[in-house]
Amino acid sequence: MSNDPLREDESETNVTWLRRRASALGNQVVGAVVTTISLSLGYMVFNDYVAPPPDLSGSWKFTVIYEDTARSEFKDLRVTYQVLLVQDGLGVSGHGEKVSDRGPGGDATDYAGARRTNIEMQGTVTRNYLSRDTLLLHYDEEGRRRDSATVHRLVQCGAGMLCGCFRSTIADTTGSVWWQRRGSLDLLYEPVERPDNCPGASCWADAVQCS
Repeated sequence: MSNDPLREDESETNVTWLRRRASALGNQVVGAVVTTISLSLGYMVFNDYVAPPPDLSGSWKFTVIYEDTARSEFKDLRVTYQVLLVQDGLGVSGHGEKVSDRGPGGDATDYAGARRTNIEMQGTVTRNYLSRDTLLLHYDEEGRRRDSATVHRLVQCGAGMLCGCFRSTIADTTGSVWWQRRGSLDLLYEPVERPDNCPGASCWADAVQCS
């Protein structure tokens, strides 16, 4: 058994240091856990109550306008669809039908019954806490000659309104698109009118923003 007082003091010092170090580490761990829980709760409250994602479920109508297309006869064509959307969290799905065409010269075609082509939609809402949330939608359309695919990039631009741009494999077309939630007095075949603050087709190159 050692009777060296220097070694005994050194041993006690080491034990004291280890205890202090363990206590400091414990406090850091507890602090990190509390911070993580607080941030998680804050995010949940903000996400669910302060700034919840848009509620997109329901009946909608949208109109696309062909602005840049490989087929000159499609230029400025406006095509209108009716859609039923179902939202589950940030995921969106739906089914729709083409209901009318409006040509640049004023010629109009309304579709009913078997003449309507069907579309199946899938999409995702991207949360942007410092700007408007973005909805990216994809749908396939059962055309009479061939099927096609189209993508919409949208933001909410007022109550019951979505605005943005689209890109389609139909004649390699891009253009503007405007969505409107349908009401009981809505005229099905009439195109959705473009809101003043709706962005144009250039939103594929830039961030989608309403003015």
